[in-house]
Amino acid sequence: MNKKKTLHILKNKKDQTPLDFIKQIEGAQKIAIILIQNAVLMDLSVLKTQPLVLAEDPCVNIKTSHQKISYEEMLAMIFEYDAVVSW
Repeated sequence: MNKKKTLHILKNKKDQTPLDFIKQIEGAQKIAIILIQNAVLMDLSVLKTQPLVLAEDPCVNIKTSHQKISYEEMLAMIFEYDAVVSW
């Protein structure tokens, strides 16, 4: 049986709820994480999943080692995944 594919889009670095939730389901689902706005600054070291950042987002000017993706790539992921959760 295939694992459910869920895309998580995080936008608020102060909200730790998504990290707690994602940490609980990482093994049971295929997860992708996109960081936008000030979530680019989040510490995601507690997660196994490597996040992506939206290259066109103004907050990406801050140094980040995360892989960057375009709006077009993000849109393609939105349609590729079974569910999209925006936090």
